[in-house]
Amino acid sequence: MRGINVHKMGNYSVQSGVSAELRVAAKFVELGYVVLFPYGGNERYDLVVEKDGRFLRVQVKSVRLKNGRLPVKLQTYSMRSKGRIVQKSYGDDIDCIAVYCQDNEEVYFLSTESFIGKTAIYLRIDTPKNHQFANINWAKDYLDFKILERC
Repeated sequence: MRGINVHKMGNYSVQSGVSAELRVAAKFVELGYVVLFPYGGNERYDLVVEKDGRFLRVQVKSVRLKNGRLPVKLQTYSMRSKGRIVQKSYGDDIDCIAVYCQDNEEVYFLSTESFIGKTAIYLRIDTPKNHQFANINWAKDYLDFKILERC
């Protein structure tokens, strides 16, 4: 999917969001899930996955590696009249977040319990330069899709 013409809307690349959704959907298919896409794009989630009669609403985030970590914003933004931008948490509107990293092409899975009350979470790829290891969310710990069983 590399080399696709990218159409930008502000600083956000619509094409990279669509690409991330498709890559995450492919990962879920590999894991044995049925993937459903909501029609119209007005939902708080990007896709729904089903396995063994259990449905999960999934929000997809596309991120780039920055300073050895993956910054994941845990809010949604919407435009209002007069150009105002409103930030909202996802609340109970989603069951999990799937994070697609454009740099290493991995998919990371976050259960709602990992981001309750937070506006962002950082998944660490590289060892910190200051060698401080307290309270680090190692990205490798979020590669396991079994985390979805807790969603």
